[in-house]
Amino acid sequence: MFGNKVLAGYLEGESVRTGNGLVLIGSEAVAKWTVESYEVLSEEKSVSLASGLLRGVAGRIVLGPWGMLAALTAKKKGAYSVALHWKNGKKSLLEIDEKTYKAIVKNLF
Repeated sequence: MFGNKVLAGYLEGESVRTGNGLVLIGSEAVAKWTVESYEVLSEEKSVSLASGLLRGVAGRIVLGPWGMLAALTAKKKGAYSVALHWKNGKKSLLEIDEKTYKAIVKNLF
């Protein structure tokens, strides 16, 4: 799991939390009325090792050597580096998982 933290800038060191459709950093809501804009700086995908191993073993049993290709369909987890530009003129650099990223995009739409 990724950090879901503010790496730099405004609210540095605070956790980024989601719940009830809200995204909170400390006591600040990440919403249209608090955030001017956001920018995705990077997106990383990593394959779940457990998912890849399970699919590879199951595929090998069922389909022989070709079944190992099933490992390539393993679930991918995303990590995002996002810059928030707050309406108060401050900036925050976040490292967040895919679930939190989707919640932020939805709240800022």
